[in-house]
Amino acid sequence: MMIALDLPIATEQALIAQAKQHGLSIEDYLLQQLDRLTQRQFGGAESALIAISDDFDAPLDEFEGYQ
Repeated sequence: MMIALDLPIATEQALIAQAKQHGLSIEDYLLQQLDRLTQRQFGGAESALIAISDDFDAPLDEFEGYQ
């Protein structure tokens, strides 16, 4: 697998050094980092939900004729 990145030379060199430090190819190291960043974390959205109305599950007036 080949990953092409358009990064500054210093950034590429730092990534290559980190990959070598972990004993991985740059491709494997980047894939490992992407995996780590995309893993879901339980409770990660707890601050995203502000409030749910008390009548959230109440019947909607628009569907009154369908009962």
